[in-house]
Amino acid sequence: MRHYEGGGRQTAMDGNHSRLDRIEAALERIAERHEALAQTVEIIAGMQKENEKRIAQLGDRVGELTERIGQVTDLMLTLTSIVRRHEERLERLEGGS
Repeated sequence: MRHYEGGGRQTAMDGNHSRLDRIEAALERIAERHEALAQTVEIIAGMQKENEKRIAQLGDRVGELTERIGQVTDLMLTLTSIVRRHEERLERLEGGS
């Protein structure tokens, strides 16, 4: 048996019980933190999946836009050719008058 100031006594059983209480409290705090971390990881994993989906959609959209830019470029070249032919025609008509 241990003697403490103030005349109190603590048995070995009391000391073990107190130590076990502290260990259980620490384990409970660790379990709570673990659960919070697990929830955070789940949230981040969900966000990552959503981001991957969005990135794939953006990649598809960039491909579509690239194709359209190519089409617009082809049309501009065609229009440029038409304009040149018309200018040449007008020059011939004006020169022949």
